Amino acid sequence: MVRLRTRARLAMFLALVCAADDARASSVQVQTVEGETITGDLLTFSLTEGLTLKIADGPIRSWPARELVSIRRMGGAAGSIACPAAVETIDGTRICGEPIGGDEHSLLVRHPWLGDIPLPLEDLTHVVFGGQSDSTDRPADVYEPQRQRVEDELFLKNGDRVVGTLIAAADASLIVETGRTKTAIPFGVLQAAVLAAPSPPDLTEKLRARLHLTDGSRLVLEAIRWEEPGLHVWLAGEETTVSTGFVGQVEILGGRRIWLSELTPIAAEHTSMGALNWAWRRDRNVLGGPLRIAGRPFDRGLGVHSQSRLVYALDGRFQTLVVEPGVDDDSGPFADVTARIIVDGQVRFERSHLRQGHSAGRQRIDLAGAIRLELLVLFGENADVQDRFDWADAAFIRGD
Repeated sequence: MVRLRTRARLAMFLALVCAADDARASSVQVQTVEGETITGDLLTFSLTEGLTLKIADGPIRSWPARELVSIRRMGGAAGSIACPAAVETIDGTRICGEPIGGDEHSLLVRHPWLGDIPLPLEDLTHVVFGGQSDSTDRPADVYEPQRQRVEDELFLKNGDRVVGTLIAAADASLIVETGRTKTAIPFGVLQAAVLAAPSPPDLTEKLRARLHLTDGSRLVLEAIRWEEPGLHVWLAGEETTVSTGFVGQVEILGGRRIWLSELTPIAAEHTSMGALNWAWRRDRNVLGGPLRIAGRPFDRGLGVHSQSRLVYALDGRFQTLVVEPGVDDDSGPFADVTARIIVDGQVRFERSHLRQGHSAGRQRIDLAGAIRLELLVLFGENADVQDRFDWADAAFIRGD
């Protein structure tokens, strides 16, 4: 259970006192499942009661939570700040805080706004020490895409690596079992720890919220309520209040829009013209950088390299596919691909000679009753040279 220490409670109290001086409704930008972008003042939001918004110079409108994609606080973008450690779990939670200990069940991470948070060891995927909250400068192998690890790996600052099983956290150390030996690795000598976590949980069947804070932290929550001057969240059954000034955005998970990056394809194939094999990536381009097409950034999508084939089982569950296909800006002048979308064996979209800086535009593909979807990126004029491609904002929309 989350334990808020005295100094964390005092910091939160002072933040709320300051916020109370300006308890006006937050100005937010809302994206709906059907593609509307609406700006207004947030009055209330919760997963159970939905969103109530006062439109600028207009009426008050309401939406059920399942009809929303995100609520972004204006001026709430995450900044680049010092992050003692980024601790990530299998459900996508990421805490930018200071690991301070733990036990055989959990790692205890101190967050300046949320207090001390115990994260189950069995759910951890990464613990990366030092750097900035938005850093993409990560240790080699730490974020190797789609690699299935059978043992935990700890990367030390001196270049050494320890492979074994993480069995506990205690006394500012991680305890690793290697064969018959138990070794305590102090936090101070660690660059990163990468854990052999289980498969990601299904975040599509139950309504949840992913809260993004301005320090780069994000939390997957089953209960949340936003009304000035703060945002109320429930972590392990205990209520915690976060000042609105610390909120970046709230994403809705398990609503009518399901991101393909939250799903796992039933088949993922890459055919290379040379020796390199390129794995597909979730919400990053194939090199591990941000998704960007023709100068436009995308938070969500799939990064691939030609020749690529991703197959998804639909089983009649979805109404529509929405996606913006394009060549990532991190490709090069020789990139040239054909993008193709096949539904139940029928080509529903094809665009040839897509090059760097080219977007095929936003596509909306009818999936009513469909069983199978294939996303293909084929070689163009220059074989596979520089063919780094994005299925940006790729999402399924469920019926009403």
